[in-house]
Amino acid sequence: MTRRIGPLTVVLALFVVYSASAQTALDDHFFTSQGVKIRYVDVGRGEPVVLVHGFSSSLDANWGNLGIIEKLSKDFRVIALDCRGHGKSDKPHDAASYGINMIEDVTRLLDHLAVRRTHIVGYSMGGPVGMLLARRHP
Repeated sequence: MTRRIGPLTVVLALFVVYSASAQTALDDHFFTSQGVKIRYVDVGRGEPVVLVHGFSSSLDANWGNLGIIEKLSKDFRVIALDCRGHGKSDKPHDAASYGINMIEDVTRLLDHLAVRRTHIVGYSMGGPVGMLLARRHP
């Protein structure tokens, strides 16, 4: 599938959110990105927003446990993934399996979900992933 994301909104999220509400259980989904099993969640309705977590973290730690996914999903379709090597996604041992593949995992996930345009929110490592995604797939 040839897809153009179109104008991207890339946000480098450098904030701390305190949530008094209880964490909502998220349904795990998986897809395979060039042989690597990637975990993601897909909740809510509206314009899609992709959340990319920070280094040595997970979608749960950066977005789920803080209630960010729950809050955003009231107005947006929220797609968050565990980047390869993180969370519940596969952890390849070959260093060559990372790098640009981490950006392409996001595009492959969007293709898998038939999402043509999206906003990207990246925290820490997720910021450069979002910036490179915007550069490679304007």
